[in-house]
Amino acid sequence: MENTSPTICYEDLVSAYSNNLEVQTRGFSAGLSWLESWVPDDDLLSSLANLVEAAQIGGMDAIGVEFDPQTLGSESPESIAQKLSHLSSITFSNGGGKVSLHFGKLNESSKFSDVRDYYKSALRDRGAHLGYLKAPPSGAVSFENADGVLWLTQPEGKGGVEAAGYLPASEAPPSLISAVDCLCEILIGLPLLEIREHALVRLEHGLRDPAKTPPVQGIVLPQNADPIFARVKKLLSGLLAKTGISAVKETNFFDSGTSAHWKSLPAEARESACQKAVDAASLSLLGYEHGIRVIDARKSYAVTIKFEGDAPVAAKRRAALEIEKILRKNFDPRIEVFSLEMKDASQLRRL
Repeated sequence: MENTSPTICYEDLVSAYSNNLEVQTRGFSAGLSWLESWVPDDDLLSSLANLVEAAQIGGMDAIGVEFDPQTLGSESPESIAQKLSHLSSITFSNGGGKVSLHFGKLNESSKFSDVRDYYKSALRDRGAHLGYLKAPPSGAVSFENADGVLWLTQPEGKGGVEAAGYLPASEAPPSLISAVDCLCEILIGLPLLEIREHALVRLEHGLRDPAKTPPVQGIVLPQNADPIFARVKKLLSGLLAKTGISAVKETNFFDSGTSAHWKSLPAEARESACQKAVDAASLSLLGYEHGIRVIDARKSYAVTIKFEGDAPVAAKRRAALEIEKILRKNFDPRIEVFSLEMKDASQLRRL
């Protein structure tokens, strides 16, 4: 019986595969039957992806892979974990002159093969922490189709949604169940007009893996990102039609603002937290340390920065976009980054 979680030396495996070709043209397994469907690739990421997929097909739920650090080349354990996160849950460690990667939850990951790679990791992780699979209470507005029942409750007046839930149909795939569960969390506290305009956009953005290139060129919208959002939209549109908001002609001016926690912090605390985050990113973004200074965070939604050093303008522009992503991820999704205007030092040229 095979080890349920074998640890493989990658270099030895590739070497064994190459040596095997000289005496055997097919059936390579290196003592593990599921390796019969694996073929190494000159590109390390492709080779590892093939290895993980072979393990999934073979019924394995986890494998470990050890590398000589030189084998990784330009890749790091962190980048490998990010780029292959759609295939499995990945942890890594260093020790004894080796880099070790552990690929886990392979069986769980295989259940989400019906969605594009950009959303698999978030949907898989959500599947282990579903919180809104509830029957509708008395008085709830609900809508049912072949994918299940979506419902919400709302207090009198124009307040935000008070509660939401989903009862999936027996044939609903795990990807849809996870996506609608995420949607229910998004609905809480939002007014119906904002839900009608942006709930699906919020859902797509929240599920998309930021480490991967966007799924389409140009503006990413739920309708061009993945078919899973079309099924979610049918449930949500049917529910909103029941509330009557679909026919409302008002303009949506909703702004959720920053979180109560971020807003409650003194400006000095916000500036200090942001400065630590940009200091950690300066070297990778500009090529040198301490190249970004936080000037102002008195407004909870606005952080003003100043670039220092001799990085080219193009690099600083790209860095500003990345800094905004970093601050939104670490502190609050409503943060906007502003760069202090750099004026020409020559007064003659500024005339």
